[in-house]
Amino acid sequence: MENGLEEGEATTIPVAKSRGYIPIIDEKRGREHGFNELGNIIVGRSMDVLLHSKVRSTIADSSNGEAVYLALRDAKMNISSNDLNFVIELIGKDRAKNCVSLQGYKNLMEEWDKEET
Repeated sequence: MENGLEEGEATTIPVAKSRGYIPIIDEKRGREHGFNELGNIIVGRSMDVLLHSKVRSTIADSSNGEAVYLALRDAKMNISSNDLNFVIELIGKDRAKNCVSLQGYKNLMEEWDKEET
């Protein structure tokens, strides 16, 4: 795309702007572009949706943990560094090892390897 955004972000931002919605974007470049394009409105993340109290109240915590795990592992969902410890606690350390999209994944693996030896 001409502005460096993927098709999803390039479509989501103008739709959100025209309808007064808050877009849900995980990719850093798309989040920054959305923030600027929407007049400094905070852009949501998939994690915000998955961990929203209304979502959590409708599905069991174990199902929510599974949804977060699969989004991280299979869809390579990004999360903020502020959510990292909570997410690891939610999905478990063993499953977190399968989620290469986690912030600082390489450092985490090195740290956990040291702990295990």
